[in-house]
Order: sequence, then structure tokens, then C-alpha cells
Amino acid sequence: MESSKSFRLRASKTAVNDTSSSSKRRKVLFTRLDLLHYRTARSRDDFERAFRLLQQRYTDAGLASPADSALRIMPYHLSHVSQVFLAVKFNRVVGTVTLVWDAAAKLPLAADYPEAIDSLCYRSERVGEITSLAIEPSEAPRGEIFAQLNRLMGHFAMEKGLDYLTAVVHPRHAKFYRKALGAEQISNIARCSTVRGNAGVVVAIKVNDSLRYRSRLPNFACEAKFTSKDITAHPISDQDRQYFAAQTYTAFKQAG
Repeated sequence: MESSKSFRLRASKTAVNDTSSSSKRRKVLFTRLDLLHYRTARSRDDFERAFRLLQQRYTDAGLASPADSALRIMPYHLSHVSQVFLAVKFNRVVGTVTLVWDAAAKLPLAADYPEAIDSLCYRSERVGEITSLAIEPSEAPRGEIFAQLNRLMGHFAMEKGLDYLTAVVHPRHAKFYRKALGAEQISNIARCSTVRGNAGVVVAIKVNDSLRYRSRLPNFACEAKFTSKDITAHPISDQDRQYFAAQTYTAFKQAG
């Protein structure tokens, strides 16, 4: 039978090993985070890599058809009132999200959620829509990438003077947006035509109201740690618009 002394010694060694392992895991995690850079898309290559990741992830999730183009390019991506954001690691795009800012009636969600547009028009004309979110599944921690992309986009929205940000989310995710970000659901559940008719609801987030966040999030969300270069607007150029529009047209013809 093991003596109490030897048991305490073994337990102490185990605790030290556990602490050491935990410290190593934290070190690896911080190293991974340090390798990530968040910024606006600035070049044709940036846009192409973002659109490729979007297509891959949406196809994997059943939100896009595998027969579609290798790039997921939506009409709003070719607009002067949209901005693509990137999470970059070793010059590789591992995450992306897009913000569209326009009159509420011209937002991408308008076609499927007219009651949300009515609500937005009553609140403010300075609104934006969060869309086209994709994160490389092999990258960890995905939650951190999601948070930092949205944080970057939030600061960009403040720079643009937007009052509200909206998003079409899966109904089961609406609760997270309400509890963590103080979002309000402003539509009923309806099918979203841009993701093969999957169900969605519209949530709206007030941009400059830090009190809406869960208690531990206001400083994270509202204190800028990005450079002015990181959040400088780079809408798609006329040349790149023509380049990607031609690819979209070719894919449409092949599918038809």
C-alpha cells in the first residue's frame, strides 16, 4: 500500500507536470495568435484568396453548390460600398468577413427580410451588414479569429460613422449575438436565398453602445489595437471589379 508521503510526492510531481503542460499549451496558443494579422483586403490577390476560402467553406457547410465557381463572388463584393477584411497567417488568408454599408433598402438582406429593412429605416440611415464570414477549419483558435475579425470590422464601422450593424445568422446562433453583443432580433425566421434557402434571422447591433456587451467584452470590442493602415478602406478597384465580374459571368454560363 502506498504511503501518504510517497502519494503526496507523486501528486506534487503530477501537479508540476500538469502546470508545465498547461503553460506550454498557453505558450503555443499565444505564439499562434502572434502569427495572425488582421487587416483590410488591399489587392487582387487578397480578394481572390478571400473569395476562394469563402467558396470552400460555404461548400463544406452546404451553403453553396460544389458546381459553382472556385470563387464565391457576390454582387456586393463588386461594389464601392463594401470592404473585405482578412485574417492572415504567413501570407495565407485563414479568415475573412465582409461589411456592406449602404441605405438600408440596398443591403443584401433586403430581398429576403423586408420587415428588417422597415425596422432599420426607422432607426437610422447609417447602417451596415456583416456577411461572407469564413474561417479556415484547421486554424486554432477559431473563436479568437472570429472575435478579432469582428473587432476590426467594428472599428472600421465606427470610422465610417455607422450607427447599426446587421447580420443574417442561423436561428440557433441568434441567442449568442443577443447575450454577448446585445443584438436585437429584427426579423422572423425566413429562408435566405444567398445560402441555398437555409433558414436565417436578422440581428441588429448598435455600433457605439459599449454597454450592450457582456460585462467582459466592452474593452475588447471598443479599445482599438489596430493601426490606421489595418483599417484603411480599400474598396475593390474598377480593374479588379471587371476581372472578377468576368469570372462570375463565365461561371454563370457554365452552370446554365
